[in-house]
Amino acid sequence: LLLTFAIAPVVSALKRIGIPRLPAVIASVLGAFAALALFSFVVASQVSDLAQNIPVYQINSLTKIRALKESGLGGGIISRSSRMKASEIRELLKLLDQPDIISFAGGIPDPSLFP
Repeated sequence: LLLTFAIAPVVSALKRIGIPRLPAVIASVLGAFAALALFSFVVASQVSDLAQNIPVYQINSLTKIRALKESGLGGGIISRSSRMKASEIRELLKLLDQPDIISFAGGIPDPSLFP
């Protein structure tokens, strides 16, 4: 049904230039499926390339994070998060149980998952 709305302008344009309705519909449907197949092929090749290079991306990310920690340039979040202990996370989650605290955080993880 959605394909009908998508190819209707193409069919109308082909009819205006003199192509009969049935060949215009067939050409439009084949063109739409060809475009969909091309898009699927491009996405599949990109996902395949990403999957093959995940170890390289992981090593690059870890190398950059270590370099930031060692250089001291990440004085903000990186240094604070590396000093944060698991018990501090539990203490923060305890605040959510207080009746006078309104939390707008969604999807709070289960506290039993923290070390």
